Amino acid sequence: MFRKWLYEQIQKREMTQRELAGKLGVDESLVSRWMKGERPVTLPNIIKMAKLFNTTTDEILSVMGKLDV
Repeated sequence: MFRKWLYEQIQKREMTQRELAGKLGVDESLVSRWMKGERPVTLPNIIKMAKLFNTTTDEILSVMGKLDV
């Protein structure tokens, strides 16, 4: 579910993974791994995403708690 949510957030803002990585201060390959479900997102990056996407950490954590199917 998180992968879908992240994809939707990026699309809404017409961003690329590279742009998201730059705004979060992480490597583009890390964003790619999040999108594939290969790496977990750390709490500091969840906080940055919440600010960037104008949402709460609770919402992101809730989405993360749902299974990707």
